[in-house]
Amino acid sequence: MLSKKLIPFISAAVLSGTAFFMPANVKAAAVQQEYINKNRSHQALSPIGLVIHDTDNEGATAQNNRDYFNRVYVAASAHYFVDWNTDIQTIPENEVAWHAGPTANHRYLSIEMCMPYGHDAAKFNAVYQNTIELAASICKRYNWNANNIFSHYWCSMTFHQTNHEDPIAFLEQYGRSWDMLLSDIQNAINGQSVAIITQPAQSAAFYNSVASLQAELNKQGFGNLVVDNIAGPKTLAACPLIKQGAEGNITKWVQGRLGVTADGMFGSETKQAVINFQRTHGFTMDGIIGENTWKALLGI
Repeated sequence: MLSKKLIPFISAAVLSGTAFFMPANVKAAAVQQEYINKNRSHQALSPIGLVIHDTDNEGATAQNNRDYFNRVYVAASAHYFVDWNTDIQTIPENEVAWHAGPTANHRYLSIEMCMPYGHDAAKFNAVYQNTIELAASICKRYNWNANNIFSHYWCSMTFHQTNHEDPIAFLEQYGRSWDMLLSDIQNAINGQSVAIITQPAQSAAFYNSVASLQAELNKQGFGNLVVDNIAGPKTLAACPLIKQGAEGNITKWVQGRLGVTADGMFGSETKQAVINFQRTHGFTMDGIIGENTWKALLGI
């Protein structure tokens, strides 16, 4: 979607080290139906799947987004906006919304995940849970499964009508991946419990800090880097090739980025997470972290 210009509603970051479980037989939270007047196509849609986005607009709630698109014509829209409290439907499901290029628009429904201000894991978890519940509910109504759900990144790579890559980076910021989201939605469709895990504050800071990786690379003799928290060519050049069997804090940093158990041991779980990450980014799926995979992990 286009970037939305809204005044952020600032909230303090809240991180904890707890895990909670969505119950089986997931029932979506009540959806507020508030159709917009502007940014409407009024074209018929018979959806065959669902595209999930992020709003790229930190701090703006579902209501903020709905009101913006109702007020300002920007030739963009979505069927649903989901935040940490509310789901709001802004376009009927039998009408085309403008969210991922002409081809995707005429095939798929759309959900926009609202982005908390700053690194607020508690609010992210609520958005993540609400998105799972809504997506599972929609899939059940249409007799779909996770194979009918796509990212905006996939639409960009498949139809070449947009250049957006959401919500991949948004999920990765909180230790999640696209494949994890699909798996959790499928579990919800199947009536299984879904674990939502919040990273401890210290761990989240470590995994989301390039500086911590730079310091570890220096410590292990891979480089003589300025620890400036900026991922550039020198940091990339210092990153070693790592694969199954590797151990240590560099592996632990990567595991945190990938959202798997950060024990510093590159085992089969970590290898599969690397393969999933490589698949999402269109890389060779060998489970080995080389230059291209490092680039994506560093956001270069």
